[in-house]
Amino acid sequence: MPDASDQSDTDILALADQELETLISEAVVSGRGEHWFRTEDTALVPGTTSYRLPRRLLGRAVRGVSVVQSTAAEYQLSQLDPLELRGLYTPGTAVRPAFFAFEGDFIKLGAVPAESGWTLRVHYVQKPSQLVAVSTTTMSRIAAIPSTTTLTLLDVAPDANLTTSLSFFDIVRGAEPYDLLYIDRLTSSYANPTLTLNSSTPIVVADFVMTPGLVAYSAKPGSEAFWVVQRDQTPFPPIPAAMWTALVYATTAAALAATGDPGAPRMGGRATAAKAQAVAMMSPRDERQTQTIVNQHSMLRSRGRWR
Repeated sequence: MPDASDQSDTDILALADQELETLISEAVVSGRGEHWFRTEDTALVPGTTSYRLPRRLLGRAVRGVSVVQSTAAEYQLSQLDPLELRGLYTPGTAVRPAFFAFEGDFIKLGAVPAESGWTLRVHYVQKPSQLVAVSTTTMSRIAAIPSTTTLTLLDVAPDANLTTSLSFFDIVRGAEPYDLLYIDRLTSSYANPTLTLNSSTPIVVADFVMTPGLVAYSAKPGSEAFWVVQRDQTPFPPIPAAMWTALVYATTAAALAATGDPGAPRMGGRATAAKAQAVAMMSPRDERQTQTIVNQHSMLRSRGRWR
C-alpha cells in the first residue's frame, strides 16, 4: 500500500467501496453464488398499482417479481413494456395480477386484487454496504438475546450508539461470509445494555443459535459473533473468503493509481487474475451442476413449449 501519509483510512475504505461495487460485485454475481440475493415483501393495497423498488438494489435491477396470494401460494409475474401494460387493463380493474412494468423507480402492476392479504415479492441482488473502520461508534457486539418470547430485545456491548428512538440499524455476521442477517431494523429505545426494537421489525432467536438444541443466544469468547451496525454500513467486506485477495489487490491498485505510482497496472493485473480465480472457485456453487428447474406452468409456456 502507499505510505500512510499519502491517504487516510477513510480514503482507502472509499476506494475499497468502489471496488466492491464494480470489480468485486461483478465477480460475485457472475460466480452465481447468490451471496447477496435477497427477497423483499410489500403488502398489496387494493386500488394501488405502483410500488417502489427496494432501496438496496445492486444496479437498480431485479432478478424477479412475484405475487404471494392470501393462501401463501406464490407465482411469478411477467414483465411488459409500460405502454403495453397500460393498454391491457381499464384503470381500477381489480383482478389477479399477471404482469408488471418498470416505471422510473417503481414497479407498476396492471391490476391488483380487491381482497387484502396479497403480497408483492421482489427478488434482487443487494448492493454491498459501505465499509467503515471498526469502532464503538459504528458497531456493537450482540452479547445476548435476553428473551426467547419477546422478540424485540437485544443485549449489546459496548454502547451501540443507537439510543435515538426510530433510528435504523443492520445486524451483520462476524464470520465468513460476513453477510447481513437483518437489514433496516428499527430502534424503539435503549437502556444499557438492552436495545429494544420496534415491534414492526422483530428478530428470530433461531437465526442467532449456531448449536442445535439451544433456545437462547449468548456470545462467548472465540465463538461466532453478531454485530449491530449503523444502517448501510459494515466493518466486514460482505464477500466470501475467496474474494478477499481480489479486493485487497484491487484496492491497492486504485490507491497506487491515485498517487500516480507506476506499480498500479501490475497490481491491477493481480486483481484481475485473483478475481478470475475466485469466480472459478465459486461457480457453480452446486458442484453437481444440476439443471435449473423451469416452471412448467408459466404463462409464457403453451403446451410445454415457450411462446
